[in-house]
Amino acid sequence: MDRPGLPLARQPKFCFSQEGDAIDSACVGHLRGDFGTLGKRFYTSWFPHNNAMKTQTVVTQLDDVVNAFRREEILADRVSIQQVLRRIPQAVIQTQYRPESAFRAETEQTLFFLRCIPQKGGIITSIYMYMTKKNRDSWER
Repeated sequence: MDRPGLPLARQPKFCFSQEGDAIDSACVGHLRGDFGTLGKRFYTSWFPHNNAMKTQTVVTQLDDVVNAFRREEILADRVSIQQVLRRIPQAVIQTQYRPESAFRAETEQTLFFLRCIPQKGGIITSIYMYMTKKNRDSWER
């Protein structure tokens, strides 16, 4: 796996649900996370897009990527992620509501796009997971 945390410049669309789009056919699902009321624990919920692609290998890769983002302090805790976001301004993507930050990680089979959404009282995260073999040509558009 590449070192996680590569800021996104050209690919922020992969950090959002793309229902009905060809991109969505390659999306396994996304993991939503937050740091709870104290900002120290990481709570997650899984939202499937294409459950047939969710194999044990894919689940293991997702765990590995989440752990790598934690080691890089992007998903360590609320204070750490706030510090990382201030240190990496090139990760900022503009959405219709507010500036957010986005990062990318890659394995041979999957691409992961992490979106960090600042909110009052904390930061919400979403990690979208795509199968690279399914839709490789879309990544560069």
